[in-house]
Amino acid sequence: MGRLFWKIFFSIWLAQAIVVMTVSGGIWIKDRHRARLAESIELGPPANFLLDAAVATLRAGGTRALRELLEQNRREQIYVIDDQGRDLLGRDVNQATLAQVRQLREQNAYTHAIRSIVAEDGGNWLLYAMRRMPPGPAPGGPEAAGGPPPERRGDHPGAPPMPDLRASGQAGPPPGPPPGAPE
Repeated sequence: MGRLFWKIFFSIWLAQAIVVMTVSGGIWIKDRHRARLAESIELGPPANFLLDAAVATLRAGGTRALRELLEQNRREQIYVIDDQGRDLLGRDVNQATLAQVRQLREQNAYTHAIRSIVAEDGGNWLLYAMRRMPPGPAPGGPEAAGGPPPERRGDHPGAPPMPDLRASGQAGPPPGPPPGAPE
């Protein structure tokens, strides 16, 4: 009786492990493409908002008004591409990203983040927003590149720098009463 229990127990455990690994692998494979795409093309709500504004500007004022809007607002990277693959502002366009955007547009995927519109002057335009890398050190920080650790600060921006106790071997708070405590 004891051997039968263990056989059933391990069979059920093995079946569950196989199901979990299969489902996890399927999700990973499915999301891998979206993650790679999300590295370059903005697919979230900011893209929807930006492209709504760009489309409304293009419809109301034409390409001239859209060009002025894009020149004034350099913070967001909205690409407006014509049929020849040129950007409205004359910026360099990554051809691999453009091919990917066109393919997604043909599949009607991410219609909130990739728009195709015909302007009043008859021009066909493809609009999409690019994800911007935040300013600052590269991912992994300076420690990953072999540089010194960043200066540590307190909980709020105006706090003075805190000493790096990792190098001194000290652990815990400095001796004495905590700041602001009655003596």
